[in-house]
Amino acid sequence: VFERAKEDIEVFSLRKSPTVSVAAYFAKTLMGKDTHDNRIVAFAYFLAKSMNLKNEIELADLVVAAFLSHIGMTQLEKSVSLGPTVEFFEDTKRRYQKHPAITHHMLRKLKMDISTRCEELIFDHHERENGSGYPNGKMGSQMDLLTQILGFSAHIFEYTGGKINSGKFSLNMVLRNIHTKNFIPGLEFDFTDKIIENIESLLITEKREAA
Repeated sequence: VFERAKEDIEVFSLRKSPTVSVAAYFAKTLMGKDTHDNRIVAFAYFLAKSMNLKNEIELADLVVAAFLSHIGMTQLEKSVSLGPTVEFFEDTKRRYQKHPAITHHMLRKLKMDISTRCEELIFDHHERENGSGYPNGKMGSQMDLLTQILGFSAHIFEYTGGKINSGKFSLNMVLRNIHTKNFIPGLEFDFTDKIIENIESLLITEKREAA
């Protein structure tokens, strides 16, 4: 899937905006291997397209935000950046939750020429529909749909990779548990209905193909 995303994104027009150009460059230079970050980028990209978000400018905002959203982790101790979050004590959790602000600060220092919307996606990707996220506890209509797509995509791959719960799970299992709201420690359900409904359609398709 990441290879298909790479083929799409690397031919984005270079004349639309600096962020679109950055998205094309990142896809061309960074998406040669099946990595955790590339899976998030590809999944977020195709999820957005399946929700009829097809404008290159907004897709580029999402793609670049997906590539950059966790670079702040490089400034945290390994025990924080790599440890399973369900096992964090409160002080460790507070340090971990600073990574969006750290990322935002790093990008400002680097003076990257990306859109304000892209910056907001990076800063807000841990916000959740019911206000339980961070750093600002945004809710529902306060949130960009692209933020929710990025947050959802990052969350499911962090879960499958053992970053949230030390156990590893298949992507299908995580998606199904979110869809049915089947509690597993650390699994989040608080995403917009537009995303949850899209999961349902994928699961229905999967059942039909298996029949």
